[in-house]
Amino acid sequence: MSQQIGEVGRAMINLVSSVKAILIMLLVTVISAVGAFFMGMRQGAMNERAKQTEETVQNLTSVLNNYKTLINDSNAASKAMRTAMSTRYVFDSKTTEDFKNALAKKQADRVDCRFDAGVMHQLDIARERAASSAASGIRNALPGTGSGNEP
Repeated sequence: MSQQIGEVGRAMINLVSSVKAILIMLLVTVISAVGAFFMGMRQGAMNERAKQTEETVQNLTSVLNNYKTLINDSNAASKAMRTAMSTRYVFDSKTTEDFKNALAKKQADRVDCRFDAGVMHQLDIARERAASSAASGIRNALPGTGSGNEP
């Protein structure tokens, strides 16, 4: 009988050892699963942050490219305006010189406010050009004086 008790005791010890081993393995498995879960969460958050950062960089690059286009357009418009103003200056300088020369020829007659037909014709043409320039601006036509919303 003592031999049977010894075998039962050893069987119980083996069973307890097996249960302990199973519990330890189960505990290690649970700890590993929890650790893997939190590592996956962390990796997912990092991946999402990287994706958002890349989208932000792409958006900022697009904005900067749009600004570059606007700056280039502005520079081209400014250059065209300078060219138009330069052309206008040359034309206005020539017109002014023509008036000076025409008026210098008849300086004595101007005291009595008498001008010959050529001078009056040049003044009339100049008046028309001035009115046209005032209405058209330097490069493009200006809007009319009527707003269209008047009662």
